[in-house]
Amino acid sequence: WRAAAPRPSVTTTAIRADKKSEGTPDIPSTRFDSVSSAVAFFANGVGDHLLVLPALRAVSAMLPDKLTLLCRPGAREAFFADLPLRACIETQLWYDDDRLLAFDAEGASQAAGACDLFISMVQWGSPSLETLQSHLRPAVAVGFQKHCDFVVPRVREKHTFEQLFDIPTYLWPHLHFERYANALKFSKKTREMAAKIRRATPRSIRVLAVHPETSPEKMWALPNFVRVLDRLFYRHQDIIAFVVSERDQHLDCGRYSDRVISCHGLPLPVAFCLVAEADWFIGIDSCMLHVADLCRVPGVGLFCQTNAAEWGFRIGPHRHVVASGAMRAIPEGDVYDAVEWLLSHYPTRAHRRLIPNRETPFALS
Repeated sequence: WRAAAPRPSVTTTAIRADKKSEGTPDIPSTRFDSVSSAVAFFANGVGDHLLVLPALRAVSAMLPDKLTLLCRPGAREAFFADLPLRACIETQLWYDDDRLLAFDAEGASQAAGACDLFISMVQWGSPSLETLQSHLRPAVAVGFQKHCDFVVPRVREKHTFEQLFDIPTYLWPHLHFERYANALKFSKKTREMAAKIRRATPRSIRVLAVHPETSPEKMWALPNFVRVLDRLFYRHQDIIAFVVSERDQHLDCGRYSDRVISCHGLPLPVAFCLVAEADWFIGIDSCMLHVADLCRVPGVGLFCQTNAAEWGFRIGPHRHVVASGAMRAIPEGDVYDAVEWLLSHYPTRAHRRLIPNRETPFALS
């Protein structure tokens, strides 16, 4: 994947505003039409791949067939399959002796070849990232790290969707986040697998997707989920729950256990698919919450250790229930009331058509 053509020059100047706030970098004015090759780097957790998706969609749209993406193994197929990339180079990550993320920067740079523009899409820094930039020898490097030529500022309390989208808007100020925050797209095989699960229930039945699984400090007590579901099922006879998780969370132990369908152990894209086509969502801070958000599935997010303003819902209809202390401090009644609010405001799938930019990736029938 080495660049075949010689690297053209890229004209870059810095334009200072008359009243530039402290900490705001100079704004680059770059002739990106002269760029023949660009390299973007992104590698992080599963949910972070969803949060960066609008930003990568925008960058790849502005540099069609000119962008090489460096990412973790499997990320291209799972998250970025529809991006118009020039190439995709996968690299493993590990922690070095200082507990900083590391990767084979020299090997990745050799595979990518020289580039005009390097875009760091991650918010962490490490010696490997600096090595990658130095080996690529870009004319311009943009990112959140201090070693970049143009450093995009980090803003507290800003949603991560928007923070990551600051990269493309820093390069192309006319871009708008909403244009690239479309619903996820799935392969035919994934759609068929999800449809098979959905067809096991009558079409008149409405589906609540539930995701209770994450790291222990961010989990809400499973018996609390069971009691909230029991209250919902008692009042609403036409609702069932699809519990998406890696391992069986055994939420089918309440009074209405026959209406709780465990969808544990499914391939990740299939689990995403089920969430994307559910009528509502309830869950903790996780990748599934971001799927629901991108696909405009009305949802309730439970938060404690992480900031809902930065990591919660941003796009679709939602309610956040935030713990004052530990997750166990979240009252069951608050969660139940939040879900009931969703059901009253978005009682049927027809109401979801009123949600701005709602794009149904497919119909499960």
